[in-house]
Amino acid sequence: MSGTRALVDLVTAALQAVRSVPDACQTVVTILRTRGRSHPEIPIPDRDQIPSGDPLTAVVLLCTGDRLRCFGAAGTWYVFDGVPLNTGMVGRVFRTGQPAILRDVTTDPDYTALSSGVLSDVCVPLKSKDGRSIGILNLEWATPIDEKQWSMAACGVAAALEARIAALGGVPPESGSQRMLRHALALTSAPTENDLLSRSLIAAQDVSGLSTAAILLPTSRQEPPRHIAASQEYPEWELPGTRSVSAHSIVDNPVDNSVNKAVENPVRIAGALGPLAGHIARADQEILKLVLSQIHRHGSAYTLGDPAGLNAREFRSLAELGLRTAVVVPMGADSEAGGVLLCADARVSRPAVATVSLLELLASQTWICLERLRTLAYLNERAGSDPLTGLRHHGRFAERLALARPGRTAVLAIDVDEFKVFNDTYGHPAGDQLLVDLVRALQAVLRPRDDLYRIGGDEFAAVVEVNHADEAVRIGERLVAAARTTGRTISVGVAVRTPGESPQSTVRRADSALYAVKRSGRDGVRFAEPDPDEELIIEPGNGFRSL
Repeated sequence: MSGTRALVDLVTAALQAVRSVPDACQTVVTILRTRGRSHPEIPIPDRDQIPSGDPLTAVVLLCTGDRLRCFGAAGTWYVFDGVPLNTGMVGRVFRTGQPAILRDVTTDPDYTALSSGVLSDVCVPLKSKDGRSIGILNLEWATPIDEKQWSMAACGVAAALEARIAALGGVPPESGSQRMLRHALALTSAPTENDLLSRSLIAAQDVSGLSTAAILLPTSRQEPPRHIAASQEYPEWELPGTRSVSAHSIVDNPVDNSVNKAVENPVRIAGALGPLAGHIARADQEILKLVLSQIHRHGSAYTLGDPAGLNAREFRSLAELGLRTAVVVPMGADSEAGGVLLCADARVSRPAVATVSLLELLASQTWICLERLRTLAYLNERAGSDPLTGLRHHGRFAERLALARPGRTAVLAIDVDEFKVFNDTYGHPAGDQLLVDLVRALQAVLRPRDDLYRIGGDEFAAVVEVNHADEAVRIGERLVAAARTTGRTISVGVAVRTPGESPQSTVRRADSALYAVKRSGRDGVRFAEPDPDEELIIEPGNGFRSL
């Protein structure tokens, strides 16, 4: 017991002389690695009674961001750094706050050896004053140890280190560069454009230290203005006298003139997050266009202090919206579709040049990821679409059929009458143009929620949601009438999925109805009655399905 106390006293005394958290961690592991022999100048009674057996390695890992980082190590040439919080024994000790004392490390399935030949291990958590885990102290031996003495010694040393870390201001936060790298990784794994914008906005807040972030993009002549709207994932912030929006959810409806005035090529708020998001959404279009054009012409810009005492010139309208600090950096500077990343705060501060540089990197990374997602979406659409008509084909048709609802989903099998004769008479280019014209005519009479597919040379299928069979037949009649406007005719078979019927069976019935139209003279619609002879089976939890 006295030996354990001697080691803890030795560490406690040595820690009083250090002035930084990394120095404190390194001092602890150095003393533990040599049991104090490197500090003979510190008079400690009973030095010879300090627990025997020098550790093979001694490491202190502290939590910064979402990783355990190495702040001190002794007895090893290399260390693990940036350890995920859910990884290995050290991650378990950090998460649970419970020490791990291993006589034989092979008995712990979570153990990961830093060095070869390790037999024993003592790993104890480091905690803050409020009991939160802030890191771990890990000791390894190549020989058996006195488990009781070393576990008491490690816990005592951990307590001394915890106290010194607290006195020095706590675990040092991540640097801006570390935060930027962490967020860059999150951006590259974003599965959708909306998710990417969300992660970019969160990253901009974190890297800049400002409360609000927004992404502004130019709207092309063909693209309707969009506006941001609150979502359940990102609730609204309320400010006195106004209602601001914190989410980047994009709504494909034109906004009213108070938010986004109808001007040529307006700027749209692609995403915004924070208490000033609503203020930015209400900014005049002219000032947003000015900011976007100037940033792409001259580069990044930021404010220098309180606008009340400085000349805000043409940007006075932004200051009047409540923005006292702002940083604006370009996104996609080499692209005509490029926008800007805007970070703002209601507090007055002067951004550091290094922070602006990091935001530039963030904006560039966001734009690269955005272009990648759009390219993948385009390629995916091309892969699932017919290059002639632009309609989706077999794979997407099968996916849609899998969602067919009994009594509500109708399949319309469509075939162009005497298309082969037309092709043989006028040639394939004329036949291709006929199909393009026909598809346009059919799409013009379908509802926005109806889906049209090309599943063969002159074979098409529509999948529609209806309330009753008569509604599906009327849609088929509209298609037949639309085809006549192109100078050609089509035959249509209609089937509504019945309870217990497989989607494939519904398609077969629609095809049978189609060929019945062909046999009766073409240019018409026929409804396929349910097949009374179809055999159905019952699957537990899935109801009926056809054999």
